[in-house]
Amino acid sequence: MIKNILEVWIDSNILGDLQRIGTLYHEHGHLRFEYLHEWLNHPGCFNIDPDLSLVDILTHLKEGDS
Repeated sequence: MIKNILEVWIDSNILGDLQRIGTLYHEHGHLRFEYLHEWLNHPGCFNIDPDLSLVDILTHLKEGDS
């Protein structure tokens, strides 16, 4: 079983510091994304893609999105 995990960070002057916002998972040809609780509670949080709602669940990315 191959599972790749990638931390997702944002470096923005607006936010001040480098912010880890979530985790991208790749397993068996499928991509999933999960926002961190800390990012969802951050006063400056925003969704990084229209298909990635600000929810506290794993989001399965549609085929062709990556």
